[in-house]
Amino acid sequence: MMPLASNLRHERSRLARTQEKKTHVHSVNPRGRLVVGLDSLCYPSAMAARILVLYKQPSNPTAFDKYYFETHVPIARKVPRLRSMKFNAGPPMAMAGTAPHLIAELEFDSLGDLRSAMESPEGLTTAADLRNFAEDPTVLIYETRLDQP
Repeated sequence: MMPLASNLRHERSRLARTQEKKTHVHSVNPRGRLVVGLDSLCYPSAMAARILVLYKQPSNPTAFDKYYFETHVPIARKVPRLRSMKFNAGPPMAMAGTAPHLIAELEFDSLGDLRSAMESPEGLTTAADLRNFAEDPTVLIYETRLDQP
């Protein structure tokens, strides 16, 4: 049996050649191997699902922070299936573009849990509250996975 690292390198090489040919290959994923379908690489099982919110620099940072941490966060904590909520500990620094004022990350066990949570009365209330303090935030939803070197 081929070692896992060697097996993954072999599989990636094979998949790269397949992608160059623009063909569709569907590999079974019995041991965490990469799977190809519809010209994109798919990876084994997601670890969690997250919402990442980037809040732009507000016109009044003090009022924003007061509302956010004293009103919005307690509302968000009531969202069902929320595993954790994290915030930047200090001012974010941008390597490119403009740094946001605040970054919030909400974690759920799965994309299904995230969707159910956002469709719940508590999720809808949390989303509706954004218009009370946030100026056009960027909201990203994604699944996470471990690196497959």
